Amino acid sequence: TAINYIEKILSNFKKSLKIHDNKIFIGLSFGLALYPEHAQTMNDLFKKADLALYYAKNKGKSGYFY
Repeated sequence: TAINYIEKILSNFKKSLKIHDNKIFIGLSFGLALYPEHAQTMNDLFKKADLALYYAKNKGKSGYFY
């Protein structure tokens, strides 16, 4: 499922990257909307995904919402 892919991507980015003796952490946020469960048109689907992304970012770094 899409959630499984998102969780796998997030788990890969929990590790830090080392660049020139500096540890770099990357935070990812995902907003997910599925057709036809969340919207019937492409425009509404993008709006729902954008809203889900907004909620994911407000929950904290490196997360998702759908």
